[in-house]
Amino acid sequence: MTNEDDKHWCVECWVHVIVIMADDMRVYITAEATTRTSAVSSGVYEDILINAGRFDCFSYSVESIENDVLFGFSNFQGNADLFIARRNEPSTPASSAIRLSTPIQYPRQILIVTKEDRNNWSAELGQYYLCAQSYAPVSAQAFIKEDEYNGVFDAHKDHLYTFLLQRGDSIQLMYEQDELALMRAEIHVEASVWTTGTTDLSQIKVFYTICLDETPSRPCYMEALDANGSSGLAEQLELAESVEESGDLTLTDVTTSLRYKGKVQHDPAVCSGAAHAHLEVTSCKYIFSIYNPSASQSPRRATFIVPDIIVEELQHVEPGRAYRNVV
Repeated sequence: MTNEDDKHWCVECWVHVIVIMADDMRVYITAEATTRTSAVSSGVYEDILINAGRFDCFSYSVESIENDVLFGFSNFQGNADLFIARRNEPSTPASSAIRLSTPIQYPRQILIVTKEDRNNWSAELGQYYLCAQSYAPVSAQAFIKEDEYNGVFDAHKDHLYTFLLQRGDSIQLMYEQDELALMRAEIHVEASVWTTGTTDLSQIKVFYTICLDETPSRPCYMEALDANGSSGLAEQLELAESVEESGDLTLTDVTTSLRYKGKVQHDPAVCSGAAHAHLEVTSCKYIFSIYNPSASQSPRRATFIVPDIIVEELQHVEPGRAYRNVV
C-alpha cells in the first residue's frame, strides 16, 4: 500500500508492477484506490474515490440551527446511490440512521436537507454523513454548502435535486441563464415524487413566476400563497404525467414514481425594462415552486431538474433586404 507520504509517490503517472516468475503459473493483479479524506468541510470541494461494491461515508458537522444544507456529488466516472444519515455513521444502506436517499443515479446530484427536516429528525446540529454505495469504481467530487437559504435554492441546468416535502409544504428552486435576457428559449422541467409503502398517488404541483427586481436586500422568492397556487399570481406549469411502478402494489415495500415533464416558453421581452416601466429590472430569474398538496402525514421524497434549455437566437431583419426561411 502506498500513499502521498511515501518517498516515490506521484500523481498523473503510470505505476508498473514487475513480476518475476520462478515457475509457470497464472497471476492476477488487482488494485484499489481509496480516499484518505473522511470528512467534508462547508464550501470545500473534495475529490473522492470509491471502489466497486463499497459503501463509504463522509462526515459533516452542521454549524447552525437556522441553516439549510446542500450535499452535492458530481461523478467523473461511475455512478453511485447517495444517502444522508444523521448522528451515527451507517454501515449499510439499510441503516435506520439514513433519512434521505437519491431515488435514481445521476452524474450531478444535490440533496437538500432543510432546517425543518433536521428539526423533524431531532438532529438540528451535530454530525451528518454523506454516504455512497458504488457498483463500479467511482471517481467523483463531493461538496457541502450550508447557509440560511430559507427554502429558496439556486437550480443549475442538468443537476438533479432531491428533497423531502411535508404535507402542504413546498420548496423553491431558482433558475437563471444569461441568454434569457436576450433570446427566446424553451425551458424543460422535470419533477418526480417517490412513495414507498402505502402508495400516495396525489399529484404534486409546480408553480413558477419570474423575478425581475432582485437586490441584495430583496432576494427573489415566492410568498407562501404564490408557492401553493392560492394567490393565482404564479403560473401553474402544465405537466405531462407518466406513472412508473415497480414491484407488486399489494406489498408494503413497493416504490411508486410519479414523473412529470413540462416546458416554459420564455420571451425575452418579459425581462426588458420597457415591459415593466414601474420596475428597475435587475434580474431575469425563474422561480419554481414544487408543492405537495397531499393530506398524508408522511413526507414525500421528490426530485427536480432542468435537463435542457433550447435557446433561439433572435433574428434581426433589415428593411430593403430579402430573407429566406425566416420564422
